[in-house]
Amino acid sequence: MFFLEIYNREWELLDKIYEFGDFTVRKNINSDGFFQFTIQIENANEEIIKRTNFVKLYKTRDNSEYLVFEGMIDVLQGGISFMTVFCTDLIGYFQYKFAINEYGEINRLANAYLDTVITELNNDEETGITIGENLITDNTRFATQKKETILNFIKRLANSVDSEFEILDKKINLKKNVGEDKTGEIQLIYDKDNPSTTNISEPQFESNLKNYANWLFVEGNGISTIVFDSNEIYNKGYGKIKKYIRETNISDLTALQNYANSILEKTIKDLSVRDLKVQGLKIEDVGIGDLVYLQIKTGNKINSFEGITRVMGITLDVKNTYENVDLILSENIKSIDQSFIGRIRELGDRVDEIYRNF
Repeated sequence: MFFLEIYNREWELLDKIYEFGDFTVRKNINSDGFFQFTIQIENANEEIIKRTNFVKLYKTRDNSEYLVFEGMIDVLQGGISFMTVFCTDLIGYFQYKFAINEYGEINRLANAYLDTVITELNNDEETGITIGENLITDNTRFATQKKETILNFIKRLANSVDSEFEILDKKINLKKNVGEDKTGEIQLIYDKDNPSTTNISEPQFESNLKNYANWLFVEGNGISTIVFDSNEIYNKGYGKIKKYIRETNISDLTALQNYANSILEKTIKDLSVRDLKVQGLKIEDVGIGDLVYLQIKTGNKINSFEGITRVMGITLDVKNTYENVDLILSENIKSIDQSFIGRIRELGDRVDEIYRNF
């Protein structure tokens, strides 16, 4: 069961709402998400369902409550008998807030920058959002920009120290990688020839496989180069899948090699798995940034693989009380064998290495 808690601007609880209609929640890594729901007009008290009020969405399971979403009511769209309510999450809320002061570029801890900007914001207007778990100890040379939104500031700060951020229970966390290792709990499997073991929808790939190649001969203006994929796709014994490209406008060998590598990188990237519908997965069991196990068997060697990947986006759709969870996975899939799956929890250092390579 799901229920809502509505708060005023001071985060004082106004009401709990148990009767509302279909809804969608979207979460994204290092970016803002949203929550959209419908409610009958007669149940939408205008002092409660009010723009800029804060909202939390909870799910109850086994006598426990799980926080699914927290954010701010952003847009109200009226109808004859139903109202649609659009909410932005607390990361998106920061797109409406601006840094109070400008600072020139100095060298200091990334956490110190974040603490300063959030503290100054709360001194000017209490947001209820505070600094949480911050595991980044790197220094960075950084400067706030004139009329910069807090959201843009946080994105630039995280990027400057190669880190990620999240807001959980009104606390903003800056860390090297958000999420947890769920490879033992979440195993996503598609087997075209064995439907009984399949728990995800048929994978959709970024582009037509006929364009794929793992060995490129690229000819420029009087020069040429060869590049090939030396990672797991090439090493699994698929053989050379060749492609010839001619680009006569390039006469410098280094420039041609850079061009060839960019083409190779793109053709590999285009094999990435996109949106997956997952059977039986509950929203409380998966989070942004989590590591999960993925196995794809399509009958085609090129786009059949198994490995560890990350959850980059989550969509929860609830219609007539039926829950559907879709995942967007990382473009990087780290190949592993079955023995590694059995030892994954004992290989913490290996998991850290996988995280750092994403």
